[in-house]
Amino acid sequence: MKGRIIGFFCFFMVGLSLFAGGSRASSGSSGSGNTLTVACLEGWYPAVSINDNLPVWQEFEKKTGIHINWQANSEYDVAMQPVIASGSKLPDIMLIPPTWGSSGVFNLARDGMIIQLDNLIAQHAPDLQKLLRDNPALKAMITAPDGKIYTVCDAPMFVNSMVVQNALFIRQDWLNNLGLSVPATLDDWYRVLTAFKNNDPARTGRKNIIPYAGISKVGNLDNLMAFGSAFGLPVGDTEWWYDNSGRVFHVYSSPQYRQFLTVMNQWYREGLLDSELNREESNFQSLTSTNTVGAFVHLAERTTQYDGFVKSSGVSTAKHILVPPPTAPNGANPQILKRTPTWSHYGITRDCKDPALAMRWINFVYGSDEGVLMNEYGQQFYI
Repeated sequence: MKGRIIGFFCFFMVGLSLFAGGSRASSGSSGSGNTLTVACLEGWYPAVSINDNLPVWQEFEKKTGIHINWQANSEYDVAMQPVIASGSKLPDIMLIPPTWGSSGVFNLARDGMIIQLDNLIAQHAPDLQKLLRDNPALKAMITAPDGKIYTVCDAPMFVNSMVVQNALFIRQDWLNNLGLSVPATLDDWYRVLTAFKNNDPARTGRKNIIPYAGISKVGNLDNLMAFGSAFGLPVGDTEWWYDNSGRVFHVYSSPQYRQFLTVMNQWYREGLLDSELNREESNFQSLTSTNTVGAFVHLAERTTQYDGFVKSSGVSTAKHILVPPPTAPNGANPQILKRTPTWSHYGITRDCKDPALAMRWINFVYGSDEGVLMNEYGQQFYI
């Protein structure tokens, strides 16, 4: 069940360029010759493109009898603006802009650009239907204010406790070069980032160091809220929290949040934070490969990948490590840096000529045990 939850709600999120497959379409193949168009964000790995009909999706086509014409774009939100503005020639299935949130879902539903999915799930998606029945919290997260379901989405709320969290990354080799210890408190972080900026940690003689940078997929709040625990704030991306007595409060209106913003503003003015704290993934990877970034927030399993980006620039000693969020003023243990409850919502559009076919494809690829194993472990799993 856990694997199926991850498979369904990691809809396009685990890096489409790595997905693979194998087994029969138990939830309903519609025969050969069927085609769907899917618009989505390009994969996180620039060496390949989803648009190139990767071997994994060729394998899925064999299993489902459904061919996918991909419309993947690394600048997806920008590319979809004129499409949504015109309201015509919509793909069959589309990622709802903005990419990393749900704010656009109900607007497109209200405008009739995406269709209601409740009946389609009930009639053509038995695996997804069971997931929603067995996990009411998941159903609540994808239910619109009018009580209807218009999208499926990624739900890191469940992934957080089973697979991976966001984490603070820092260059261990830079710490070594400057004789610094791993930062534990907010003051430690200030001293380390200041030293990164001023003391040439990369040993290049250049003055283009970015002590702390950010990625758009993490989001501005999480990029900085990694330091929120030092002020007694939650380090997950949420605007509501509770105090020691259990009283719920609004994070953004709290005095602790004002203190946090004041410090972050100081860091920004002193050049400790990237002037562009919301970089696209491909842009951020390119920046990292120039050996200029000291710390950032990302998915915790990415250390080896980002070591590789820096090593590609000739820095054989490059090493990122994961660091807990800074301790709170009372010395309490730092909290886990979690992700937003949901992101990346996908809907079936009004221009889809065969919504039932689209739902059967979604159900097999992201809802069935078979499809999830294909997504998670690759083609070789069955070969």
